Amino acid sequence: MLFPTGYDMTRLLTATLLALIAGIGAAQDVATDGARELVLGLTRRGDAQTVAAVGIAKSRDPAAAVALQALLDRALHTYVDATGATVAVITGEPADDGSMQIHDAVGGAPLTDASGAVIVVTKGDVKAVSAGRKLRKLGRDLLRLNSGKAQDRRSAALSLGRQQREDLLPLLLAAREVESDRWARRAIEEGIAITHLADSDATIRVAAIETLSSLHSGYALNAFGKTLEADAEKDPDAADAMRRAVVSIER
Repeated sequence: MLFPTGYDMTRLLTATLLALIAGIGAAQDVATDGARELVLGLTRRGDAQTVAAVGIAKSRDPAAAVALQALLDRALHTYVDATGATVAVITGEPADDGSMQIHDAVGGAPLTDASGAVIVVTKGDVKAVSAGRKLRKLGRDLLRLNSGKAQDRRSAALSLGRQQREDLLPLLLAAREVESDRWARRAIEEGIAITHLADSDATIRVAAIETLSSLHSGYALNAFGKTLEADAEKDPDAADAMRRAVVSIER
């Protein structure tokens, strides 16, 4: 496969390879239509980008993960094709004459015209897709959750858990099912429990507090202390559980 001039596709394909190594995408067909819709969502503004990034992670589609990595590498662009449709593409540094090849953002294959020739464009033919700081951090964590390195998976799980977003919980639950490293699994358990701290059900919050206590979570110690000091936990059972957890963790 030919890759965009000046762009290191090895890094771009990392998400795909790690997903396959983890067995996430090896036994499933790529849902092309769904993947393209998700990837196109990455090119939109605001919350739509975030929804698309999380959707790509949930889909476990390594071809779509290529686009998320490209976004983080500032290589994701939009291009209006011969039919007038806007498509997501990956570009690299232009050649000396200003020309550059473009590749399909879903999987990275070169885009070709009706004759089968690889499409070559100039910088003015494509529009760069930007991502804010929060989305870039989220995207890195989503990809690292499937990293081949246990340390990456540990830090990603904790980072995702601390966002306390309900839409990220299925990703952590799925990661727990396939995690083989003891410490990474512990971090995933902690991330899940931290997410549950924001649940509207006090029973679930109490269970999460007890889980974090058993894990001797440093994050929980700090969070519980602040919550109790500010008298922010209105449920007596949850507040009592926090006090017990603080005592247990400090031992």
